[in-house]
Formats: sequence, structure tokens, C-alpha cells
Amino acid sequence: EMWAAEDVPIEVSEDAFSDAVTLNEKLKSILAEATQRTDVPRKPPQNRPTTNKGCKGGWGGTTHTQERQTQIARDNAFLVDKLTNIATTKASNVPRPGPTQPKRASSSINRQRMNDQIARENARIAQRIASSKPSISNAKNAKSAVQHEQYRKMRGRQEMTASRPRASMIR
Repeated sequence: EMWAAEDVPIEVSEDAFSDAVTLNEKLKSILAEATQRTDVPRKPPQNRPTTNKGCKGGWGGTTHTQERQTQIARDNAFLVDKLTNIATTKASNVPRPGPTQPKRASSSINRQRMNDQIARENARIAQRIASSKPSISNAKNAKSAVQHEQYRKMRGRQEMTASRPRASMIR
């Protein structure tokens, strides 16, 4: 089935169309050549055998029998027909092989992106925290703890004396 220029979908660019036409012409010439080979039987040379027994082919030798050559030409013509059909069919009619992924809603995609971004930020923050030095050294922290304990004891003493009545107040 050949297409006229009017039958080509508008979406096809000029370059793609010219490439398709060139491929089509090349395939037609291959097909014509293959048809010629199968239509015109060649006579084997008089002094050479028609089988490949004892003959290695190459320059002037035959590597296949006439029947095998005919079979190869038929197979080649079949392959050219398949390639021609593939090249001339509309791309939209050709089913795409392989599994297709279900379509995702844009909100799902956006949510996934946001979650990924949050995870990256959290990882960066955790890395900064892990690599930072403490702002208070252990020696300063121990000194502060001792001083805090002294203040606590002093306050406990003040509360005890404040809760006892004074002798001057009893009179």
C-alpha cells in the first residue's frame, strides 16, 4: 500500500517524509532486484558442480545450490516486504510493545517531589549537626554543673532558715 503526499499526516516533518521516501525507493530497488533473481533462473557453469561439495566459493565458485539460492532470494523478498510495510504504515496505528505505566495524577507527582525535597533537606541538616562541634565544651559544662549544685544547696539553706520562726519574732 503506497501513500500519496496528501495522505501523510501533517505532524510528519519534511525531513522525516523525505527520509521515508528515500527508504521506500531503496526498498523498492532491493525488491525488484530480488524479484529479478527469482524470475530468471541462472544456468550453472558447465564445468563446475552445482553443489558446494569440494568448492569453497569465493571468486567464481558457488557456495549454494540453485534451490538454496532461490530460497534465500524468496526469504529476502519476504523480509523486504515486511520492512516496506513497517516503513509505510502510520506510526499511530502501530501498537507500542512492552508494559505501559499507569498515569499518575499531578498531585501525586507533586507530593512525591515535595517528600523527596524534605528528605534531602533533613539529610543535609542531620549531616550539618553531625559534623558540627559542640558550642559548650565538656569542661565548661562540668564547671557549670558544679556551680549549679552549689546554688541549689545555698537556696535550700535559705528556705530552711526562712521556714523556722526567729527567736525575736516569738516574743
